[in-house]
Amino acid sequence: VMNADGSDPTPLTEPAPLCDDPAWGQGWPLWHDHEPKWSPDGNRILFIRYSECDPDPTNDYQALYVMNADGTEPRELAERASPADWSPDGSQIVYIQGPVDDMRHIYVMNADGTGKQMILESHGWDQGEEYITVAWSR
Repeated sequence: VMNADGSDPTPLTEPAPLCDDPAWGQGWPLWHDHEPKWSPDGNRILFIRYSECDPDPTNDYQALYVMNADGTEPRELAERASPADWSPDGSQIVYIQGPVDDMRHIYVMNADGTGKQMILESHGWDQGEEYITVAWSR
């Protein structure tokens, strides 16, 4: 976060330790955090943590996290999940999970990570062809 004029930038997540796997490339970060989304009340932030320190490209791992707006208490809500969005009242989160066996699913869950419910199942959804996103209507 930073001031409106761009001054005083402050990172909210910790820098990742560096990968030490010679097969993958030493010195790369173990993960990077991206796609932050503020909750409607401004108290929490959703983000995606993407791990890429693995010589097997099929093991790319991304997970949906939530943390307090000051960066404290980050916790994983869903594996292989990206992108995501808050409901207008902040009580629920919609996200895409996958790919798992060439399938992606759209889920809705409570903002605390409970009550996960699949609302759409799709076969053969290839993210390499286009970027897929989800959003709540207002």
